[in-house]
Amino acid sequence: MKKEECFYLGKIIRTHGVKGDVMVYLDVDNPQQYKKLKSIFIEREEIITPFNISTVSIRDNIARIHITGVDDMTKAEEFLKCEVYLPLSKLPKLDKNKFYLHEIINFKVIDRTKGEIGIFEKIIDLPHQTVAQIKNGNKEILVPMIPEFIESVNREEKILYLDLPEGLVDLYLNQ
Repeated sequence: MKKEECFYLGKIIRTHGVKGDVMVYLDVDNPQQYKKLKSIFIEREEIITPFNISTVSIRDNIARIHITGVDDMTKAEEFLKCEVYLPLSKLPKLDKNKFYLHEIINFKVIDRTKGEIGIFEKIIDLPHQTVAQIKNGNKEILVPMIPEFIESVNREEKILYLDLPEGLVDLYLNQ
């Protein structure tokens, strides 16, 4: 499986006990949705490899996971700081007006007052917020992806409707 076919679930932050359990920080909204995991993908040295799981227990955003075949702390330590992924098919379904950011790549972006402003090109994860990079001809527009700016999404027509603050788009287009 390729990394592009997966979503980031979390990161292995430490070992637990001497029988090979690892603690995974789950970077998701509802960690309890993942309590029945049977397998995960772990990235080591830029290669994503599937691993079966024999047990999972979740408390808050931390999952204690036993990877099948990893039966001591020394083996478990090999996974420290590794990122954990799941196939995109395992993402929970969302209500019609909610979306995953990867879903809207290449969607047309329409602002309430400016009309069509470009194509949603990529996501930029900054320390304090997530930003959308929208391509408008040879210019780019950066828009914070906050709920207050998002009006709706039309998956069938591949359109994202926004209501951006006055002057934001002009900052980029009038340079």
